[in-house]
Amino acid sequence: MLTLCTEVVAIECPTALEARIRELRLIAEHQPEFNQRSKRPERVYWLRAGSRGSLIAHRGLTGDTTSLGPFTSRRNAHDVSRLLSLITRSTSETSLSDVMSNPSIVAEFVFDQLRVLADRQRYEQAAGLRDTLESFLRAAAWTRQARSLASCSTMVTLAPTPHATTSWDVVAISNGRFAGSQRIHTRHALDTTVEALLVTTPYSQPRTDELPCASAEETTALMYWLQSPGIELVHIDSQWGSPLPHAASVLANNPQLQLRVRNSGSNPAIQDRSRLTAV
Repeated sequence: MLTLCTEVVAIECPTALEARIRELRLIAEHQPEFNQRSKRPERVYWLRAGSRGSLIAHRGLTGDTTSLGPFTSRRNAHDVSRLLSLITRSTSETSLSDVMSNPSIVAEFVFDQLRVLADRQRYEQAAGLRDTLESFLRAAAWTRQARSLASCSTMVTLAPTPHATTSWDVVAISNGRFAGSQRIHTRHALDTTVEALLVTTPYSQPRTDELPCASAEETTALMYWLQSPGIELVHIDSQWGSPLPHAASVLANNPQLQLRVRNSGSNPAIQDRSRLTAV
């Protein structure tokens, strides 16, 4: 790489989150040869309800109101699709949309099947079914939070800078997409900083027809940010909420799944512990 390099351009960013977002966007834009991660943000799979009550797996940067995802592989998406279709067929009074929107139905069905498989000592099949349930719950929780972010046109949040005692990071988010950030060293500068971020943030109507226009990785990075210790919501110009039932609650109430999540890398979309304080 050094022999091919002709120039190094440094982009100074006021916060670590902005540096992360800029890196994701630059990788997607320039497609660097030696980068594998984040190079093709559109190569994730989503499940969309078809016209005949079936689920269709499709690739794309984002999904719409009927989509569930993201899934990193087609096989993973198909496993979840088969599970949801099986539940729909076994409970004639429940539609596919009801199953997709109610994680408790899926969890109860799978736990019943796991007990049967365990009694028959079919442990490998049980492990595969457990993994599929986890994939569904993670996708359902992510999708719910992503839609919630997309419905909010503009929000500004504040959190203490990591590993610092006298500074705070201020971040603006618009329709689930990173819109700007700034670091302040005194709370007295908060009002002017928020005003400056709002002036430079393009306003758009809240989106209810699709998920955020950002990539799945960018949205996940924002979800991590919204769970920063001591985070505060300092401005919002529309409603922001997530209706129950929430897949994160199912994960939180089942330690056997929660343990697997911790071991596989904690996903912010499934921890259900964002606590924002309006000031």
